[in-house]
Amino acid sequence: MRYLLRIHARVEDDLAHLHSDIQRRLLAAIHTLSENPRPAGAVRLSAEPATYRIRVGDYRIIYAIIEQQLVVLIIAAGHRSDIYKRLRRLNIRQITGSE
Repeated sequence: MRYLLRIHARVEDDLAHLHSDIQRRLLAAIHTLSENPRPAGAVRLSAEPATYRIRVGDYRIIYAIIEQQLVVLIIAAGHRSDIYKRLRRLNIRQITGSE
Protein backbone atom coordinates (compact mmCIF):
# COMPACT_ATOMS: atom_id res chain seq x y z
CA MET A 1 0.00 0.00 0.00
CA ARG A 2 1.44 3.37 -1.00
CA TYR A 3 1.09 6.42 1.24
CA LEU A 4 0.83 10.01 0.07
CA LEU A 5 3.69 12.22 1.24
CA ARG A 6 2.97 15.69 2.56
CA ILE A 7 5.85 17.92 3.59
CA HIS A 8 5.20 20.81 5.96
CA ALA A 9 6.35 24.17 4.55
CA ARG A 10 8.75 24.65 7.45
CA VAL A 11 10.57 21.44 6.46
CA GLU A 12 11.04 22.73 2.92
CA ASP A 13 12.65 25.88 4.37
CA ASP A 14 14.86 23.82 6.67
CA LEU A 15 16.02 21.59 3.82
CA ALA A 16 16.82 24.59 1.63
CA HIS A 17 19.46 25.72 4.14
CA LEU A 18 21.31 22.40 4.18
CA HIS A 19 24.20 21.27 1.99
CA SER A 20 23.01 19.63 -1.23
CA ASP A 21 24.45 16.21 -0.30
CA ILE A 22 22.51 16.21 2.97
CA GLN A 23 19.37 17.44 1.18
CA ARG A 24 19.59 14.50 -1.24
CA ARG A 25 20.04 11.97 1.56
CA LEU A 26 17.12 13.35 3.56
CA LEU A 27 14.83 13.56 0.53
CA ALA A 28 15.69 10.00 -0.46
CA ALA A 29 14.77 8.82 3.05
CA ILE A 30 11.56 10.86 2.97
CA HIS A 31 10.50 9.33 -0.35
CA THR A 32 11.02 5.79 0.94
CA LEU A 33 8.43 6.50 3.63
CA SER A 34 5.68 6.47 0.99
CA GLU A 35 6.35 2.75 0.45
CA ASN A 36 7.04 1.83 4.06
CA PRO A 37 6.15 4.41 6.72
CA ARG A 38 7.59 2.24 9.49
CA PRO A 39 11.01 1.16 8.19
CA ALA A 40 13.54 -0.70 10.30
CA GLY A 41 14.98 1.76 12.78
CA ALA A 42 11.90 3.99 12.93
CA VAL A 43 11.11 4.93 16.51
CA ARG A 44 7.69 6.01 17.75
CA LEU A 45 7.88 9.22 19.74
CA SER A 46 6.08 9.00 23.04
CA ALA A 47 4.99 12.64 23.13
CA GLU A 48 2.46 12.37 20.29
CA PRO A 49 0.40 9.50 18.92
CA ALA A 50 1.40 8.12 15.49
CA THR A 51 4.54 10.29 15.40
CA TYR A 52 7.87 8.71 14.46
CA ARG A 53 11.47 9.56 13.75
CA ILE A 54 14.08 8.06 11.50
CA ARG A 55 17.80 8.67 11.50
CA VAL A 56 19.80 9.72 8.47
CA GLY A 57 23.36 10.00 9.74
CA ASP A 58 23.43 12.89 12.23
CA TYR A 59 20.07 14.14 10.96
CA ARG A 60 16.54 13.23 12.01
CA ILE A 61 13.24 13.21 10.15
CA ILE A 62 10.14 13.56 12.32
CA TYR A 63 6.85 12.52 10.76
CA ALA A 64 3.27 11.53 11.53
CA ILE A 65 1.28 8.75 9.96
CA ILE A 66 -2.38 9.53 9.30
CA GLU A 67 -3.73 6.04 8.66
CA GLN A 68 -7.31 7.05 7.81
CA GLN A 69 -6.04 9.07 4.83
CA LEU A 70 -2.92 6.98 4.03
CA VAL A 71 -0.75 10.06 4.49
CA VAL A 72 2.78 10.45 5.84
CA LEU A 73 3.20 14.04 7.01
CA ILE A 74 6.81 15.19 7.36
CA ILE A 75 6.80 17.52 10.36
CA ALA A 76 10.47 18.37 10.88
CA ALA A 77 13.93 17.55 9.57
CA GLY A 78 17.27 18.71 10.86
CA HIS A 79 20.43 18.01 12.76
CA ARG A 80 20.08 15.89 15.87
CA SER A 81 21.56 18.68 18.02
CA ASP A 82 18.52 20.92 17.59
CA ILE A 83 15.65 18.97 16.02
CA TYR A 84 14.07 18.00 19.33
CA LYS A 85 14.23 21.58 20.66
CA ARG A 86 12.43 22.78 17.55
CA LEU A 87 9.95 19.93 17.82
CA ARG A 88 8.92 21.05 21.31
CA ARG A 89 7.99 24.47 19.90
CA LEU A 90 5.73 22.99 17.23
CA ASN A 91 2.10 22.20 17.88
CA ILE A 92 2.07 18.73 16.31
CA ARG A 93 -1.60 18.13 16.98
CA GLN A 94 -2.47 21.30 15.09
CA ILE A 95 -0.16 20.38 12.18
CA THR A 96 -1.56 16.86 11.87
CA GLY A 97 -5.17 17.97 12.35
CA SER A 98 -5.71 15.69 15.34
CA GLU A 99 -6.96 18.42 17.64
